[in-house]
Amino acid sequence: MLKMKDITMLRRTDARSTRVGVDVENEGHNHETETIDVYYDGQTLPFEDESFDSALSNEVLEHAPALHLSLSEIRRVLKPGGKILFTVPFVCFEHELPYDFRRLTVGGLIKELEDAGFEVMKSEKTGNYIEVVVQLWMSYWRELLYTRNKYVNMVINTICIAPFTLLGILLSLILPSKKGLYFDTLIVGRKPVNVV
Repeated sequence: MLKMKDITMLRRTDARSTRVGVDVENEGHNHETETIDVYYDGQTLPFEDESFDSALSNEVLEHAPALHLSLSEIRRVLKPGGKILFTVPFVCFEHELPYDFRRLTVGGLIKELEDAGFEVMKSEKTGNYIEVVVQLWMSYWRELLYTRNKYVNMVINTICIAPFTLLGILLSLILPSKKGLYFDTLIVGRKPVNVV
């Protein structure tokens, strides 16, 4: 399991630490409630080469139309030795359509990152077979039964959803954890220090 000490290495090393939120503006979702500092065209990040110490991408890469170009741009703006923390979904419903392009296995994401010139330091799958199956089952019933009435939905949650949640928790505790089916891939890596 990835420990917090592995994640804290993504902090900037200088006192002028800043975070810059970047996104592509499209109709896939509403940006009104988000704090986005810079919108870009989805092709070229509007920053100089080697200007960032780290990059965080949380459930975003599945929306990149040309993944290899996006990874190349992230690598370009990272300083040598710059760290990355990326998560991508594996089992997930389609979302932000029509801008949901792919699901990657752990091996698939590692290959994409290595092909883009990154070194992968750690990888982890989140969730397990039982948790995914239970979540999918609950989501099916939620999608089938939910209404616009929040009070009816509360009753549906109590009668239909909560028992499956409790069953899932119990089964996850007593059955072996199998990772062949999982929610997300988490990767920690870096741009090599000796960049040619």
